[in-house]
Amino acid sequence: MSGQHGTRAGMAITGMACRYPRADGLDAVWQRLCDPAAAASAHAAQVRHLGPPRAGYAEFGIPPIYRNSINQVQLDLLALAREALRQAGLDDDAIDRERTDVIFCTALGMNRQYENHARIAAVAWAEACWPLGGTGIAASRQAWKRKLDTVFRATSHDKVGEMASTMPARVAAHFRLRGRALALESQELGGIEALLAAMDAIELGQAHTVLLLGAQCLASPLAEAVLRERLPAGLTAALSEGACALVLQDGRAAAGRAIARIERIELEPLAGPRRQPAAAAHDAERRFYVLDGIGDNGGSGGTDEGGSGGSIPPRASLQAHKACGYGYAIQALSALIQAALLQQRGCPPAAGTPGTVRTAVLGAGLDGARYRICLAEAASPAGEGCAAPAAAPVAVLGLGACFGDGRDSSDYWEALRAPGHRFRALPPERFGRAAYHDPDPQAPISYYAAQASFSELARGDAALPLRAPAFELARSAAREAFSMLPDGIAAQAGPLLVVTASNLTLAPEKQLAARYLLPRIAAALEELARELGLPDDAARHAVAQLRTRALQEPAPCIDGQTWHQLCASGISRELARALGAAARHVAVEAACAGSLAALELAVNSLRNGRCRLAVVAGVEAPVNIADLVLCASQRMLAPGVIASFTRKATGFTPGDGAGVVVLCAKADADRWGLPAMAAIRSIAASTQSRSIVAPNPPGQIASMQRAFAQVEFAPGAVDFVETHGTGTAIGDEVEIASLAAVYADQARTLRLGALKSRFGHCFAAAGMASLIKTILALRKQELPANHFAAPIKPELALSGHNFDPLEQASPWPAGGPRIRRAAVNAFGTGGINYHLLLEESGD
Repeated sequence: MSGQHGTRAGMAITGMACRYPRADGLDAVWQRLCDPAAAASAHAAQVRHLGPPRAGYAEFGIPPIYRNSINQVQLDLLALAREALRQAGLDDDAIDRERTDVIFCTALGMNRQYENHARIAAVAWAEACWPLGGTGIAASRQAWKRKLDTVFRATSHDKVGEMASTMPARVAAHFRLRGRALALESQELGGIEALLAAMDAIELGQAHTVLLLGAQCLASPLAEAVLRERLPAGLTAALSEGACALVLQDGRAAAGRAIARIERIELEPLAGPRRQPAAAAHDAERRFYVLDGIGDNGGSGGTDEGGSGGSIPPRASLQAHKACGYGYAIQALSALIQAALLQQRGCPPAAGTPGTVRTAVLGAGLDGARYRICLAEAASPAGEGCAAPAAAPVAVLGLGACFGDGRDSSDYWEALRAPGHRFRALPPERFGRAAYHDPDPQAPISYYAAQASFSELARGDAALPLRAPAFELARSAAREAFSMLPDGIAAQAGPLLVVTASNLTLAPEKQLAARYLLPRIAAALEELARELGLPDDAARHAVAQLRTRALQEPAPCIDGQTWHQLCASGISRELARALGAAARHVAVEAACAGSLAALELAVNSLRNGRCRLAVVAGVEAPVNIADLVLCASQRMLAPGVIASFTRKATGFTPGDGAGVVVLCAKADADRWGLPAMAAIRSIAASTQSRSIVAPNPPGQIASMQRAFAQVEFAPGAVDFVETHGTGTAIGDEVEIASLAAVYADQARTLRLGALKSRFGHCFAAAGMASLIKTILALRKQELPANHFAAPIKPELALSGHNFDPLEQASPWPAGGPRIRRAAVNAFGTGGINYHLLLEESGD
């Protein structure tokens, strides 16, 4: 199998916790494993939903202002994280907080995402109903918005609360964990990809501990419909929500506390001819297997669909979904928990092979990918114990850019060099001005912005009504990036990884799921109509009009060919298909730092030898009605246009965009004779903020210091930093203070970029926009001028720190006495901070 890897430090499982509708907790799972009759009874009950969380908001200090905004499963994840950390002996001060990551995997949407979209969509659905009673159109609309906010418990923090990345960020904040925090999605292989990300971080010495969280929610019938369409018939009845937590540690530091040790994980992205994996030929005779359910079609477990290298005797295997249901995105983690329990407690007599065993997890993806996780006894040696590999340079082989109204990197570069900005007035019809625009920032379900940097590509393809705008943007950028590669390089290079940074729940999924909330919306309109004095028949007529409008939108039509268009990892899948190579497909969300989080995932995989070629996309189209409304509710938007680092810095202006880069190890690029556009030297992260929305210098400084800890040069060797430049007073002040703590007092002037002042805030694509701008500047030997909408704020004391805000373009010639180096900042909600260092390649 390709992609196999043994853990150099012996990655240990030191803590576990889980919650399923059919088995609440580890002991309940163990009872199911020991008692086939009880497991069969639970299996037959077909209970799918977790129900109310066991924990309360006050237990985790969640302020009232956030409570209605967060997804319901957040409380379960906090409680399970606490339980797993305690089991690992890492509560209080026993944990290395600076080197503990939090990784969260999930698939499909969660309740708050659907509810937010439903109440926003319901405004347009009811437009044909006005006026109601004796009110006018404007008064009826405002009354309807207030009613919807009440019914759906709207808060000013809904945009932040609904995001998948705030789940790990809130866990990190509560337990004061200051490593990485990110969310990822790879549909049914999400658990495997999360494990691989954890392994890479531990093996490369970036993390000492990883708190791995998983949740599968079925927050609308759409999710179940998608899964039923994809799953083998034997698993649809077992489909279930669930949540789990695992603590993974460097094996050398987990002596005496390990539940089990992971010897290796093998992953083959696509099915091919059956062949013997790296394990011994008679591995099935000396291991007990936990099957995830897909590979054996939900059958008896006696087949070789999981890639075991030989037929597995039924007495040497069990099916994970029989004990706690089938959890889709988290199924690999659920199976791993069961295997670790068997490893720790001994195989139960009911399984037919009582006593001490060595266990493994076998599974498959629905497209034919196969995986295998092999466990060793807890007391086994901790692995080779060799030092982590050096942070080898990573080459950028190609890039593509599609930002604002541009179509490629040439458009992008020319716009960066031209005076002014790329903001345009929002077309009234496209952005629902009559229904949604209101200059009053306090108006409910409205937005007050009038301009943005939007893309015509983001309108999507009329022939593909379910396709997210992000697909068109990513495809355009990828076409350019791939054109820079030699023909066939993807197939020749070997294992391929494609990572997309975006919002994990794409707009079409939220749009379709919102229709399932139509009964709540209709009941709210009927109630409002009566409150405004309409007779029953008139109220019913209004409701009928609303239903008609809602049902005129594209109907859910999910099949084996279109399901991937609902998920962010589907973008990765399409990009891999365009390259014509088998690949791992992953999507990452780390708020506005998503692109650099995705980039780090790819860089780690390349450095750890898990892939030879990587494609990273950062793509998002935030110039849409829903995002405008949610951002306006939290006063994130600038009333005019973004004015980074000036007195008018009162918010951001959104921008659509996508950027794609193709990466490989610099050594491989040299070996293959491929020129590199630039070399990525390091990328590092930290998670720390004053609150879930307010940044602070220590977290940003930590990300910068960690980046420099990976390289041989100091901050004084850097010529240019592309700032995050979020355009808010506190954000700009904190970023400059953080840069000053690391970069000030150098002999040379540090020049600063402020990209968002031209193209706006591209959310998950922001970091990719910054990276590509910096690479183009290296190639063009010029640093373009920034655009400032007002005089620079003197309190920032840029000249006192020896910082140049580049009010005029500056040459950046190659061939000088020193290597040209640059850095990129990317910061996200929840205190997710990234810093990247790159340099000219010399090619």
